[in-house]
Amino acid sequence: RERKKERELILFRIRGGVPVASSFAMADHDSNLPDTARFWNPSKPCDVFLYVYVKDLSSIETVTQTFKLSYFLMLMWKPSAAEFAEYEADPEDYEPKWKPELIVHNEQELLRESPVCGAQGRSFCVLSSTLRDVWGRQCLVSTDAATNASRAVAAHKDWVLFSTTVLYQVICYETFDLHHFPVDCQSLSLLLESAASRDRQRLHASPLAFTSGEPIVADVEYLPRVPEFESEQPVCEVFNVGKFDRLAVSFKFCRRWQALALRLFVVCALISTSSFAVYFMDPQDAFSDRVSLLFGLLLALVAFLFVASTYTPPVAYLTLADSYFLWSFGLIFAILVESCVCKGSACSEDTDRTVGITLAVLWLCKNLWFVVIAYLCRRKERAILPLPHTQATVDSIYNAVESSAAVLTYTPEI
Repeated sequence: RERKKERELILFRIRGGVPVASSFAMADHDSNLPDTARFWNPSKPCDVFLYVYVKDLSSIETVTQTFKLSYFLMLMWKPSAAEFAEYEADPEDYEPKWKPELIVHNEQELLRESPVCGAQGRSFCVLSSTLRDVWGRQCLVSTDAATNASRAVAAHKDWVLFSTTVLYQVICYETFDLHHFPVDCQSLSLLLESAASRDRQRLHASPLAFTSGEPIVADVEYLPRVPEFESEQPVCEVFNVGKFDRLAVSFKFCRRWQALALRLFVVCALISTSSFAVYFMDPQDAFSDRVSLLFGLLLALVAFLFVASTYTPPVAYLTLADSYFLWSFGLIFAILVESCVCKGSACSEDTDRTVGITLAVLWLCKNLWFVVIAYLCRRKERAILPLPHTQATVDSIYNAVESSAAVLTYTPEI
């Protein structure tokens, strides 16, 4: 009979069974079975409640398309009767045998992982209906929580939750949309994914309401302050997508365009506008001087573009700044062609000057049109707020992150 039990346990493990020591369900287990025979029931997965406290978002790198984030991740789950009995037997030295785990889907580098110890120095703490102090803040389980699992916890008068809190500092990668650079706005997302499939572990919004407020999944210490960007409030949602549960915490950042406009557009406009100086030279006698000046301006603009390219990563499309640079090249090239045609056809100085005035008016209209386009693009970018995601938008976020992996590992192909 004992050997038969051993064979059954081995077969159960091979077929994907997981012992209670490494997984947990909301339902209580048969305490009469030995420890090695208490198995988790796949039909009743473990309900894990999430709370993310964003401490700081310190930097955003446009060239590498990464950002640095520090946050506390609090995971809560209801212990089984056996687990709680073990805790009551030795509350000071008890450590749970199983803890829920999440992975950061868009993590590039983990800089820090520090468990936050509880009052007794343990790496986990126990929340109950009589102990409602979390980080010095009064909390309670709300009966208006969004999920049935949260209501099930709140329905019990004497509820108990095990919880762990870990401080993470990570560098995450994100796909930046730079079509409207430098008047663009970016949505950066911390993408957390359950380490176990939905038939073993399910994610739910936090049932805790702090200081008589509403239950929230994500909170911030203060709005992130990044020198080059203006920040908005984060938006998060728990998603059930595919086989694994996912959580996305999104931030909206709008780039401060004033300094970049001075460094890029004003300098480029001065270089291209200098080309109109050739119309103060004689189109016949000073033809060589005109050509020399125009080629010199072209070389200066090429050198300037090398400097401007350091502000953006290599992308497969033209940004708003790239289109302005191409128009500047086109202006200088048009004046160069006009000078050559005027020299070959021996046109008069008045005709040459008339063409120059026409090009100057067109260039002025082009600059005014560009200012209007930049203003409209900025309004459009600011209007796209990180609203709560649907399943389709979550899929697009994850697919965009995966498709950008080649660029973010410093390979030029996109």
